[in-house]
Amino acid sequence: SMIATATGELVIMGTTGSSDFPATVGSYDNSYNGGPYTLVDGYISFDGADIFIAKLSADGGTMIGCTYIGGTGLDGMNMASGYSTFYNYGDFARGEVMIDASNNIYVASCSNSPNFPTTPGSFQPTLSGNQEGVVFKLNANLTSLTWSSFIGGDEEDGAYSIKLNSANEPIVAGGTASSDFPTTAGT
Repeated sequence: SMIATATGELVIMGTTGSSDFPATVGSYDNSYNGGPYTLVDGYISFDGADIFIAKLSADGGTMIGCTYIGGTGLDGMNMASGYSTFYNYGDFARGEVMIDASNNIYVASCSNSPNFPTTPGSFQPTLSGNQEGVVFKLNANLTSLTWSSFIGGDEEDGAYSIKLNSANEPIVAGGTASSDFPTTAGT
């Protein structure tokens, strides 16, 4: 997923299995977190996967910043056991990135890492199923995780799309196989 800032800088969200991805010094996390060996569609292999967020200059010639985010499982990969969320969306890498007027970065994706970095006071700080949606906010220069939360139930969940309302509150959409997905009264 990619979005441009008002000044034309490009913010890119993706998934990598590379320990030498060009994460920048001083970024939130410039080291690969790894994960289990994974074979995708019988021919693409990963030694784990992390989400990456990169910011490029408007002309694409300069890496302004780049960070990994993830834990010791698969992050940014729609790979829940049973693949119930995969069949609804048709691919293994899912997520979206948005920015607010101050260029803070918001991401929706998925993870099965029990140690995915969440923040104190977040909506759901712990993994409760095979795979959860993850939603997080980074500052504009990719050096600080403002907040981060899982969102899901006891089965397979994924957050695949994110938009911001006029108050910069994230609205997240995705898929779930959890009968105990956290819903609210009156919906």
